[in-house]
Amino acid sequence: MNEIQVNKIYKHFKGKLIRVVCLGLDAETKKEMVAIEELEESQGYPKG
Repeated sequence: MNEIQVNKIYKHFKGKLIRVVCLGLDAETKKEMVAIEELEESQGYPKG
C-alpha cells in the first residue's frame, strides 16, 4: 500500500480525524482496502 501506516492518525478529506486500524485486500476484487476508526472529541482528540 502507498505508505499508509497502521495505528497512525490522519485527517480524512471530510475533515475528521481517523486512525488506520488495518490494511488488507478485498476478498473478491483484490483491491487494497483500509479499515479506519473515526476519532471523536470525547476521546480527547481535537475537532478535525
